[in-house]
Amino acid sequence: MQAEAARAGEEYEPIADDDWEMQEDGDEEEDGEYQAPAIVSEPPRVNPLHGHLHAESQSGIQQTHFPLPQRILDKNHSDPFRQEFEPANPFPPREAVHPDQGVYMVYVLAAWLHSQFHLPFRACNAMLVVFGLIIHAFGITLLAPILTTLPSVLTKLGVEPTFRVLPVCPHCLEVYSDKKTTAPKCTVCGTDIFKTGPTQSGRARTEGNRVPKLRFPIKSLASQLAEIISLPGMEDELERWRKASRKSGEYNDFFDGAISKELKGHDNEPFFRNGVFDREDGPDGELRIGVTLGADWSVH
Repeated sequence: MQAEAARAGEEYEPIADDDWEMQEDGDEEEDGEYQAPAIVSEPPRVNPLHGHLHAESQSGIQQTHFPLPQRILDKNHSDPFRQEFEPANPFPPREAVHPDQGVYMVYVLAAWLHSQFHLPFRACNAMLVVFGLIIHAFGITLLAPILTTLPSVLTKLGVEPTFRVLPVCPHCLEVYSDKKTTAPKCTVCGTDIFKTGPTQSGRARTEGNRVPKLRFPIKSLASQLAEIISLPGMEDELERWRKASRKSGEYNDFFDGAISKELKGHDNEPFFRNGVFDREDGPDGELRIGVTLGADWSVH
């Protein structure tokens, strides 16, 4: 990622700093850790359940009516979390990563050591360089050059999850769309949403490469399911429950319970129908997936 960004002439700014070596050294993020400005008097906050704004005081809650912003009243206001269906981004085949199987195994080793044991970026980079020197020392000619940086390896393997990054106002936490047409200032409190001034390396920030001060990574449920199902053999694994032996009174998995048998679909038939003619590829040839949502908080 960083190598590709450097080649493209762009500044690389990760969503989250997971370089454990830099954290151990105590280095800060490129532009330093963002500190929210001191709030002298907290601005009124929107209460979507009551349709008006209210402000808190030391003596309690005082409800004061203010006109809501037009973007909230406008029913056609675009939802920043909504996006058209995102196609799956399947893992590339081994040959596409590197034509030599040995080099591919080195890439996988570097990615595994980093993700499983938090091996720092610099150590992984050193390992890749040394492996390359060892291969050349044996007189082996590679069909393609070996990558020597961990971000490039992770990108090549396709193991880095892809997220949409929504800009968030660092003051009032209003969330905005990731479109290029998003205004540079918050329409609620007027705070700058994007970083200003040159980067630490001295490069000027451009309109096409704006970096939010506060970022909210998001990945839609549809895109997550698409990437999971695109894995080889995953669809067969999801349908394996249909052919499992069942015995009355024994509960081995979710499909032995009452919910799976009573849940209705759009046709008012059992959603997880599993008749004789459904056990090969599901009802009407559909792959039916149940998604549950668990939350340990509430919003009033």
